[in-house]
Formats: sequence, C-alpha cells, structure tokens
Amino acid sequence: MHSKLTKGIDTKRLQGTARMRGMTNGARNGRSGKALRTHDGEKRLGKIITTAVLCFLVLGVFAVLTYQSQQRNTMATDALGVEPVARNVQSAGMEIKGIAHAPIHITSNADFASQASANGWPGNGTEGNPYIIDGYEINVNGGTYCIWIENTNVWFVIRNCILWNATSPMSEPDGAGIYLKNVQNGTI
Repeated sequence: MHSKLTKGIDTKRLQGTARMRGMTNGARNGRSGKALRTHDGEKRLGKIITTAVLCFLVLGVFAVLTYQSQQRNTMATDALGVEPVARNVQSAGMEIKGIAHAPIHITSNADFASQASANGWPGNGTEGNPYIIDGYEINVNGGTYCIWIENTNVWFVIRNCILWNATSPMSEPDGAGIYLKNVQNGTI
C-alpha cells in the first residue's frame, strides 16, 4: 500500500504509548475528550479572575454612588473669605429670618444694574466694588428658582440668603436655589 505524498512533506510513523501526567483519554475519568485540553489549575485561575472582576465592579458602583452623594452635599464657598454665619434656629425658640424677597432673575449687565438700583444693593459691579445680594429670604413655594443670573460679567457676591422650596422640574433652571448661566466674576 503505497500512497503518493506531495513533494517536501515527510511522514513518520510513531509507535508507543507515552502518557503525559494528568492527561487521560477520557475513558478513565468519564469525561469527554475536552478533558485532554483543560487543567484544574486553569479552571481555578479562571474562577479567581472572575471573582476579582466582580468584586471590583461592586466596589466601583459603591465608589460612584458615594462620590455623587458627596457632590450633592457640597456647598460652594466664598473665595473672598466671607465667614459663614452660624444660625441655630432651634435655640431659645427664636427663628432667624432674612428680608422676604421675590425670586430674582437677572438677564444681562444692564438688568443687573437696574435691579441693583431698584433693590438698593451696594456696589457698582466692578472688581473692587461688586454688587452684593445679602440677607434675603426667598421662598418660591415649589417654583423653579430663587436666584437666577445669566449672561453677565459684572462682579457680584451672593451671601447670607435663605432660599426655600425651589423644586419645580421645569426644563430650566430645574428647581435651583441659585442658578448661574454664562456668568463670570460671581461669588457665592
């Protein structure tokens, strides 16, 4: 029985029954031929890697949730060093209130100057003499904003204001106590 071989291919006939440690033909352990290609160490390593990846995913979710929670609870601070005023509403049954005021919406530099004049806000909008919005209590009873300032580059400071109930889910400003849009030189 002779067969033709393609030129350049050499064939050898091997005889014997050499076995590699840990490998079977499937008959001894009842497994399929796939058992020849897998090792217990590889399975164990795969389980360890899968467990580690799941742990990192769970920890990542908790880290993101914690970070978002911290961002929601962070208060803006005044870059000019205005000291926060400690107010204890519970003490001695006294209630500290600011001056009741309607919501404030400023749309430009000229509008800022006009409202500052009408409301008696100190300052002229320069770096050395900013407009100061101070001491107001604004309760909008579910409205969309308490103070909304947009499209201005005058200098201003908002401080010591009590802002209440800005909760309306409108598209803009979406229930904001203070909403700043396209604003420069403002300090809260």
